Amino acid sequence: MNIPDFTKLQTELNKKTLRRIILSVFIAFFILVLLFDVAFKIIGIRNKRIKDIDDVAYTDVYFSDGRSMTVQSASFPLIRYGDKAVVHIPISKIDARSDDQICFVFYNSLVRVYANNHTVYNNGDHYNNGGHMVGNVLCRIPITTAALKKSQDILIEIRPQKYASISKLIHLRVMPAEEASLYPLVDHEVDFMLFITILVFSSFVLGLMIIFMPFGMHTPKGIALAAFCVTVSCWFLGYNDMFYIISDNALICSRIEYPALYFAPIPLFIYFFMNAPDKITKRLYLFFTAASVLIFTVTTLLHLFAAEWNYNRTIPLIHVFIAISVAVLLFVYLRTRKSRTGISDQIMTIGVSLFCVLVMMQIIEINVFHTNHAELTRINSSYSTLAILVFVTSLILNSALKYFESQQIMFAKHQLEIAAYVDALTGIPSRSACYKELQALTNSNRKDFSILFIDANNLKHANDQYGHEMGDKLICFISNCLRNAFQGEGFYGRWGGDEFLVCIHDPSDADKFLKEFLELIKKDGGTFAFPVTVAYGRADSTTELPLTPEAAVNVADAIMYQHKRKTKSSMPPPEDRST
Repeated sequence: MNIPDFTKLQTELNKKTLRRIILSVFIAFFILVLLFDVAFKIIGIRNKRIKDIDDVAYTDVYFSDGRSMTVQSASFPLIRYGDKAVVHIPISKIDARSDDQICFVFYNSLVRVYANNHTVYNNGDHYNNGGHMVGNVLCRIPITTAALKKSQDILIEIRPQKYASISKLIHLRVMPAEEASLYPLVDHEVDFMLFITILVFSSFVLGLMIIFMPFGMHTPKGIALAAFCVTVSCWFLGYNDMFYIISDNALICSRIEYPALYFAPIPLFIYFFMNAPDKITKRLYLFFTAASVLIFTVTTLLHLFAAEWNYNRTIPLIHVFIAISVAVLLFVYLRTRKSRTGISDQIMTIGVSLFCVLVMMQIIEINVFHTNHAELTRINSSYSTLAILVFVTSLILNSALKYFESQQIMFAKHQLEIAAYVDALTGIPSRSACYKELQALTNSNRKDFSILFIDANNLKHANDQYGHEMGDKLICFISNCLRNAFQGEGFYGRWGGDEFLVCIHDPSDADKFLKEFLELIKKDGGTFAFPVTVAYGRADSTTELPLTPEAAVNVADAIMYQHKRKTKSSMPPPEDRST
């Protein structure tokens, strides 16, 4: 029996100290984000040659009903399928150089760019012919020397796809060519650092959990949480065009936000399902998990195989589903908040509440206030960034605190185990531990084993003559001799008082143990002011003559008392040992 070193068990975590640690980490995290944001604003990639030219441009808008208008901006009234907008960028007003590029993002539209009456860029026709969506495409148009000399306008023609709408060219800028590849990071350096970190770390954790799944070295909750973090970070990076920084595959970069958006609710509701406090809540989360799987599967199949169907067409559906989901999630957490008394539950309740409110505000803004002013399928990143950061942070803190709480429970169990199965005086297994091991031996149907019952002689004399401290010292001495002499398979422990029990699975090792044990008693017992001896009894169970563990203990106990009567010696007067 391997005896754990209980003195090295972790100390119990103090709840007040834990609260202070978590609060400090939370505050430090947001201070660090703020400092990074300020630093990048000061020394970031933006320089004097990066210019927003939205106000310099003007737009001719042509509606399918024959109306037309001109707007003095690159932002214009909402146009849909059949409408057209032509954005004019006057070269003479943007103070550009021949090594500059005009950069912008267009979304689910067919775009052509003309310079000097020639087409210099054309994107979207091949998608439109097959009924496939374009996605969000990063466009970089070089400014040629010829265009600068002639000072002609650069024209950008925009025609939305079916089921899409657009009201501006997103982030229309002039940038030096050497920095144009970093266009998506302008004013978003901190966002990129945060979400690329979440993506890399959560992908690494998810991969490890999947690899070690056959070995049981994973938790379903951990897999669901990691999968959600991967998905939501992919959505954010794709939505903000940041995948163009880490990948050259335009097809992935332009469309990854869509499957990520539709897939994200699945691991999220699985996570909440596994943490649900009651059956009703579990059923509710199970329903939303099934609904999420159904929506993702159907929309993906339609996008891949059905003509004129794509993710963009079902965006209103996912908006409605997300709105209902967060409303239900908020209701559940508010309804059960009284039962959530732990620190982790309180943090999760606050995080979920803030997340739900921010998402609801975002959806209302998209579908109510921005209907006539901005593209329906685009989301203001200020709300989405804050919502995701708050939610992911609360999820991670909740999981970390749950882990610490489980460690506290494990520590409490260890303490109970110490009290129940470890003798407080000697540190070796107690009588309860011996009973447990004897029961296990009985259940194993093992036939070959040896039981030794050991009793320390002269304990009463030591207590009466030298005090109970000396008696305790004698018991601890016998215990240490047992610990040092015991080898092989089996167990040992203090049976009670001055009695000890030893079980050795291989009877052939019993003689070796007994010899070494008695030698240790004789060798180190001379330090006491009285002779130290023990009485013992031994019972062997063999295949030929099997004994039950209980019977073997009784036999060994009887033999020990016979041996005790023969070997017990009277204590000499104390003064005899001192001369």
